[in-house]
Amino acid sequence: MRNRHTFGAVLAATLGATLVLASPTLLAAKPGGGGGSGDACNTPGLDFPAFAYRIPGSGRNPSTINVADATGKCSRMVTAGSNPKFSYPIDGTANKGRVVWLEGNTIYAVDLTVGAGNIITVDARRPLTVNAGCCALDLSKDGQTVYFTDTDTSLATLNVRTLSVNQIFALPSGDLSWFFMEASVNGDGTQLYATKYGFQSPNEGASQLVRVDLTTAPATAVLLREWLSHPGYGANIFSPAADQYADRVAFLLYIEGTNNCTPLVVTNRDGTPLIYGPTVPARYGQVPTWVGNNVVMVRRGPMDGSGKCGSTTSLAQIDLTTNAETVLTTGYNPNGR
Repeated sequence: MRNRHTFGAVLAATLGATLVLASPTLLAAKPGGGGGSGDACNTPGLDFPAFAYRIPGSGRNPSTINVADATGKCSRMVTAGSNPKFSYPIDGTANKGRVVWLEGNTIYAVDLTVGAGNIITVDARRPLTVNAGCCALDLSKDGQTVYFTDTDTSLATLNVRTLSVNQIFALPSGDLSWFFMEASVNGDGTQLYATKYGFQSPNEGASQLVRVDLTTAPATAVLLREWLSHPGYGANIFSPAADQYADRVAFLLYIEGTNNCTPLVVTNRDGTPLIYGPTVPARYGQVPTWVGNNVVMVRRGPMDGSGKCGSTTSLAQIDLTTNAETVLTTGYNPNGR
């Protein structure tokens, strides 16, 4: 079996091959920050915080996790970290949130509280477990349960309060050539959408998008999409994002014969398409997430005449009613609350 460190390196290369450093002017001097009349966050009625995202580091400056309002104009730095999963509000409050992220085999958490002027107060980061596998991670809507890979081939939950771990799904013994790459849980914790990756050769892979039904004992997995090994292509990683408020999932499909063209798809729980580029053009991107009734993702450019979709450093919102695309801010790995 390929170990999790090799697997993690493959995933990092897949997700990060086209990253471009963001402008250092986007980095806040300290968590919270801002205040005063010139602060874009000091505006009554903002939908803040609506999502978390990552700003890459540069030189000695680490990658940071920020939270933003639904327009991307108001942004606050939370902590140094990468690829956040975010919930807000939590703990029965109206103004407390939580981000978690994975560093090596450690899952960290940071809590934040939103005060007047949308200034945030950030608690010290704390480790939740040092025994996480690569690479799936998500946080429940109420912020109390972390979903993660405890081994390459099994998924588990972690109770944030008690730090107790419970394995919820493991691949059958005959299915161990696959590894979990990503996971996204729905709002009531009954369904977990995950990407399985299977190494077919050192440079090629196959992948599956599955829905794990957590209401059955034991949990069962239903295949929704499959990307078979294609010579010269990597795996389609799907990047599933379960809607927290509706029974649907957003993900990406790789168009064979193109260069990085991954259109947004939204289906119901059974994989029946609800949207696939409802109007021309299709919307291409990376790492979709739900923000309200719309999808936010790292934007890719439209397909050019050679079949290439250029990479960008922008987060864009896709209005699923009109198909309008609105650039919000610079960053990566968005995750809605």
